[in-house]
Amino acid sequence: MHKTLIPLLICPICRGELKSRIIRQDETKLIEGEFACKNCIRKYPVVDGIGIFLESKETRDDLWKEQEDFATRFRREHPIQFFFLTRTFFGSINPEHHFLKGLLLEDDKTLERATRRIYTKDYIIGYEKTKEALREVEIDNPPIILEIACGRGDFFKPFMRSRHGRGVYVATDFSPTILRSNLKWLGKNGLDDQATLMAFDAKAIPFRDNSIPAVVSNLGFANIRNDGRAVDEAFRVLAPFGILVANFMFTTENTKNYAKAKGLGLDQFYARKSAEEVFRKAGFEYSLEELHRGSVRPTPGGIDVFPIVQDIYSFSIIKAKNQNSKRHFLVLATYLTTLFRDL
Repeated sequence: MHKTLIPLLICPICRGELKSRIIRQDETKLIEGEFACKNCIRKYPVVDGIGIFLESKETRDDLWKEQEDFATRFRREHPIQFFFLTRTFFGSINPEHHFLKGLLLEDDKTLERATRRIYTKDYIIGYEKTKEALREVEIDNPPIILEIACGRGDFFKPFMRSRHGRGVYVATDFSPTILRSNLKWLGKNGLDDQATLMAFDAKAIPFRDNSIPAVVSNLGFANIRNDGRAVDEAFRVLAPFGILVANFMFTTENTKNYAKAKGLGLDQFYARKSAEEVFRKAGFEYSLEELHRGSVRPTPGGIDVFPIVQDIYSFSIIKAKNQNSKRHFLVLATYLTTLFRDL
């Protein structure tokens, strides 16, 4: 965890001030330690440089942990199948099995090759276009970029390779499991000094109001059951005139896929109208642009939850800013009050 972030942190639950206990550090990063809230006494550890800002009693399913546990069990319980599966060549097995091979070996290249067979051409084109558009988050060279729900790092891994160390990149997810996997990747690619990894619920972000100049999310909001609260939190922490860029895959409200999403509590960002309403209610001024429209199909072996039936998706990008002049005045007034108090 980069030390420059420490003054920006607060308790994600009560928003109280934090005190830090440093066990191990280097010149730029906190490697082992703990943050304790002065108000509610909750404690948040830093382990191997990963800040874990989760309540110990939180019970939301960690799907990445389930995936890791499955891979471990598969190796142990099916050693013969594991042996032959991991030694097969691309094209000699079904794409879903090749995808499983990539997961078992933690091999990004194998996963990428399998992806080309699993998804439709429209899906791949649309997704790549929206990921490329996410790069606008660095248009003003922000000193800090915060990614919401980074997952396996489909966006930040190629992005980090091209940034050449400009500023601090904060990759976050609810799952410490996937963050540890991402930490291994960063180490292998010599990029671990350029990123901070943090585990927290996007509905309770452990940063001060108006402290983050840029926020990005690669399909992250769409996978959070939040009733818009994650977007509200992104609005809260975004600095005046900062930028938020997020991508989405929209269907229409009369499809079986939308009905399934609604049943799972994921419908807020599965249709354009409801997604726009969430950003509008949060207070953002935003633009929404469709970059591609095309056919998608269910993934073999149920790799993805959606779509459950063939559909037409709108691959879209939302760019949002906070231009609320009253809010900016209050931020400035608070800053000046603090400044003169400390003089």
